[in-house]
Amino acid sequence: MEFSRPILLWGLALTLVPIWIHFFGIRPRKTKVIPSLIFLNSLNPSQRSKSRLKDLIVLLLRVLTIAFVVFAVAGPYGGLTSKVVQIDNYPARWTEKQAWLAPMIDGLDQGNYKLYDREGNFYGQFEKESLWSICASMPYSALPFQQVDEALTLSYGYADDVKSPALLPSRETLSNKALSIRQSSLDDYQIQWQGLHEVTLMGSNEVLDRSVDSTYTVTAQELSKASTLFLKVELDDVAEDNTITWAKTPSLPRLLLHADQAIDLGSFFSARDSVLTYSSNLSIDYSLFEAVVLIGFKFFPEQLKEYQGRIIEFQQAAKQKNRALTQPSLNHPFFSNYFIGPSLQNKWPVCDGYTTIEIGMPLLSVNDDAVATIDGTHYRQGFTPVSWEHPYYKAIKQWSLNSRTSEDYIPFLGQDAYPQLSLMDGVTLLNASNRGSLQAKRLSFHSEKIYLLLALLCALIALIFVKI
Repeated sequence: MEFSRPILLWGLALTLVPIWIHFFGIRPRKTKVIPSLIFLNSLNPSQRSKSRLKDLIVLLLRVLTIAFVVFAVAGPYGGLTSKVVQIDNYPARWTEKQAWLAPMIDGLDQGNYKLYDREGNFYGQFEKESLWSICASMPYSALPFQQVDEALTLSYGYADDVKSPALLPSRETLSNKALSIRQSSLDDYQIQWQGLHEVTLMGSNEVLDRSVDSTYTVTAQELSKASTLFLKVELDDVAEDNTITWAKTPSLPRLLLHADQAIDLGSFFSARDSVLTYSSNLSIDYSLFEAVVLIGFKFFPEQLKEYQGRIIEFQQAAKQKNRALTQPSLNHPFFSNYFIGPSLQNKWPVCDGYTTIEIGMPLLSVNDDAVATIDGTHYRQGFTPVSWEHPYYKAIKQWSLNSRTSEDYIPFLGQDAYPQLSLMDGVTLLNASNRGSLQAKRLSFHSEKIYLLLALLCALIALIFVKI
């Protein structure tokens, strides 16, 4: 016999407690003074022997009670009779696994099972009664199915890579349609699907929008307002690949790097910012910062090429031109997302000289030259601002401090493979209504329950002997 929690067998040391009490824990009786010995009954040696035998039997029963309880909590199982079961934790209907997987597990024979998932990962060896509690917390996986030798697969039958022998629930075929998701350079998300279907957007358990459409856009402003956004499209029978969740990542400070010496940045500077003067031997962990701002640079630092956050470049002008007003590209989504009240009457940033920027979507221009562009999470500007108080730079600051969000979305899961799998040799269909007839309940000496029953029996007999 083996145990799933063998470390708990150290509890057998508790059996020494009643033994110690029996031999060493009896306190000496007090001497009583009596006037005459004629009132004492004569001692019967046979009664004394019976009393000692009864005490030893009670001691043995107490020891056995403790030992049986320890055996029960240690999880006994028969190592030579263990079976192998593999759970197909494919994402499709995995959120509803209690409706189909729990009846399958309930229909297994009593015994001990080695548990694996669809990737072939080993979870341990458990009694049948413990299998569902392990599977209930098992994460889903869309990786290819890895067959485990001699394993019975419990599957919903959606993915086509499941092999026999397998147990499938008796059910109807499910329909599934593709959903596409695309992220813009300003963190807007556009979701598209075929046909008109109901879509629900929720933020912090509150319904923000419910409409019927074939295209939906979640803006960066919506992502910044709620700690969690949840979007669901009632597209088909498989909900798992029709849901998208966005969650805020912890907000980090910015790093402001000067090429030469620090200057007054006005309101562009925030209390959480770190300000440093750049040098070639400067060692920085850029992943600790939400954004990196480069001020007065003529080059792009090599260390920042692998940086995943937002980057703002205020370059040092390489050539001088006449003082001129910049012209905004008001049709760019940056202005509607981050700039408050764009208007042609605003006094836009001015510069004595600038470097033409050729990469990214133009935001500002002088004559026909683009002097500020944005490309994904990288903003470039060909001059250092004259005034940091301009609303335009407040918008740039807001963009750089806009915390990133993590996205949780399962790609298209494909078509239901149930019709093909259900016809394979070695595949059994389980009808939930008659699952009780699939197995016979029985107890064995490899069951925790039998040891608890024996412990209770020993405790009752010991109590009877004490009362006699």
